[in-house]
Amino acid sequence: MPEIVFLLNGERMQISSEPATRTLLDWLRETKCLTGTKEGCNEVIAALAA
Repeated sequence: MPEIVFLLNGERMQISSEPATRTLLDWLRETKCLTGTKEGCNEVIAALAA
């Protein structure tokens, strides 16, 4: 399984055992309790129109 490594608030995070269907948003909210993290509109057109 691929591994994802990134910095989260200055702390190195390493994710390698999550199901492929789990999103980073879900991981942030459920595992790290960062419930202020929100999903956007998922529309590229909305961002380009602004």
